[in-house]
Amino acid sequence: MKVLIVGAGIAGITIASFLKKRGVKVTLIEKNKGLKRGGFVIGLWNNGRRVINELGLEKEIDKKGKQLNKYKIITGEGNLIREYSFDKLSKEYGPIVTFIQRADLLKILSNSLKNVKIKYKTTIDHISQNKKEAIVKFSDKKIEKFDIIVGAD
Repeated sequence: MKVLIVGAGIAGITIASFLKKRGVKVTLIEKNKGLKRGGFVIGLWNNGRRVINELGLEKEIDKKGKQLNKYKIITGEGNLIREYSFDKLSKEYGPIVTFIQRADLLKILSNSLKNVKIKYKTTIDHISQNKKEAIVKFSDKKIEKFDIIVGAD
């Protein structure tokens, strides 16, 4: 199987990692000249942590991220409305939420890509399809055939 992933952000790189791990031939394209390193903090809740664990990246994420053990809701004036503790849940289920800079998460994910080349400054000019495959013409005028195209941009 041959898969094209359009977009080398967090979603595209994560999908590429999972597919490559399962032996799928992956092509990953990105319209920018490199990975976008900016952005805000991302909260990886338990479901997101399962994805990270499946990729074997939990130790790296924990080095760069910060686990949240309490969640407070406050007013604009700073008065506490409610406070939740995740201590009990963490003991039973593991980390509940880990906050990490988007740039750090993207770097960890992209470093984990083995044998997947990201084609930068590449976009799709045209897609056609027959009964077997999708035929893609790229901005560099190269033409390739794929079984599946994933939009992750």
